[in-house]
Amino acid sequence: MSLLKLSGNVLDLGGCKHEGYHRLLSLPEDVIKTANMGGAGTCEFTVDLEKPLDIPSSSYDNIICLNVLEHIYHFQSVIDESYRILKPGGSYILSVPFLFNIHGSPNDYFRYTKSSLGKMFLDRGFGEIKIQEIGIGFFSLVFQVIDGPGFIRIIWLRTLCKRLFVGIDILLSKASRNYARLSLRIPLGYFVTAKKV
Repeated sequence: MSLLKLSGNVLDLGGCKHEGYHRLLSLPEDVIKTANMGGAGTCEFTVDLEKPLDIPSSSYDNIICLNVLEHIYHFQSVIDESYRILKPGGSYILSVPFLFNIHGSPNDYFRYTKSSLGKMFLDRGFGEIKIQEIGIGFFSLVFQVIDGPGFIRIIWLRTLCKRLFVGIDILLSKASRNYARLSLRIPLGYFVTAKKV
C-alpha cells in the first residue's frame, strides 16, 4: 500500500481513526475519514456497512476497504455504496483474505476468488480493475495457519519463523517457475484497485 500515490480526500470503510496503515498513505491526517460501527471517538461516521450510508454521493476521491468485506454478509451493499460515494475518476482500494484463518469481527462470512472480485467490480461499473495476489507461496501459507490463532506467542520466535518461511518461498520462487505459478493459486488474499468511470 505504501506504493500507492493517492491525492485528495480518503474514506476508510471499516477502519478507525489513527490506523497504522494510514501513515503509509503519506497524506495529512485530516483528509482521511473513517466509517465503522465504532463507538464515540473511534471514527467520523458510525455506520452499518450493510445498509445505505449517510454520506453524500460523489464526495470522496478515494475509498479504502482493507480486510473488511469478508465480515459483511450483504457485501454488494459496500461495493454499491462505494461507487456512489466516489467522485468520477476516484480510486477504490480493497484487500480481502483468501487462504486465511477464520477470524470473527464479529463474524467471518466469505472468501473471494480473483474471478469473483473482478466480476463484482465490473458488474458495478468500475474500470481499470487490477487484482494482485497477496502471499508468496506454500510456506507463507503454512506460517499463517500456524501463527493465525496465536500459536507462536514469543515475539522473537514468531519473527524468526516468519522470516524463515517467507525466505524459503522467495528462494523456491526464484529457483522454479512452477513454484512461482503455484504461489498464484494459493494466495493468502487479494489486493484490488479500481476506478469509478
